[in-house]
Amino acid sequence: MTRAERGWLAGILDGEGSIAVWFSKRPNSKREHFHRQIVIYNTDPRIIHKARDLVEQITGLGTMRTYAVGMSHYPGAFDRHSVHVTQPSHIIKVCRTLIPDLVGKKDQAILMAQHLEWRAGMIRKPPEPCPEEVCRRDKKLAERLSYLNRFGPRTRNGHTEGSLKAEDMVSSPE
Repeated sequence: MTRAERGWLAGILDGEGSIAVWFSKRPNSKREHFHRQIVIYNTDPRIIHKARDLVEQITGLGTMRTYAVGMSHYPGAFDRHSVHVTQPSHIIKVCRTLIPDLVGKKDQAILMAQHLEWRAGMIRKPPEPCPEEVCRRDKKLAERLSYLNRFGPRTRNGHTEGSLKAEDMVSSPE
């Protein structure tokens, strides 16, 4: 992947994408399920196909799913196409590759990559950590990403102060 292609993909993710975490419960289950993804939406399938090809270069996937979501219930709306990255190891690779070129979603990418790296390391070391610790940190990540997605990086006097510091990241104990 060239530097220009990496910059293009970072720009598309910044402008048309999302780095998201959410929880869901299955019926008749007490356990919450942790979901995470990087997704890029656009009405132009050519942009999505190019984004998919570049993500495949990063992750090494042979194919990725692309969705065309019908928007016919909105008068005059176009179909929305999207590419999704849901495997934790692939999310980490995409985040780590694009962080140098991201602007608006840099903090979200840093948080997501650090958290998924911590989570992969912890889950491979049974019996620690206890599931409550993993769940607590998952929820903390979801809160931080939600805040950043709504309000952007922390600001003082209306000016962005740059990326979050290491001590602000999910890897810290609290």
